[in-house]
Amino acid sequence: MNTLKLRKIVEVALKHRAVSVIIAHNHPGGVAEPSDNDDKITEQIKNALQTVGISLQDRLVIAGNEYFSYQLEKDAVKKTFF
Repeated sequence: MNTLKLRKIVEVALKHRAVSVIIAHNHPGGVAEPSDNDDKITEQIKNALQTVGISLQDRLVIAGNEYFSYQLEKDAVKKTFF
């Protein structure tokens, strides 16, 4: 993830005086399993937020009726909404 996008995430969190955040994004291809790039970006976001004392509580990957939660599913297990 480029530095400007990371900065924007931090700026929005600070603007709203957040002490923690949850971030979500979609996988339009229908697979709710995070990619290696998702893992890397999640770590970058977490580190950027930590520099200003904000914790990343979770990052969700949404695909159709399934989702993946980094917080709940560290072993990459998918869940279904319904």
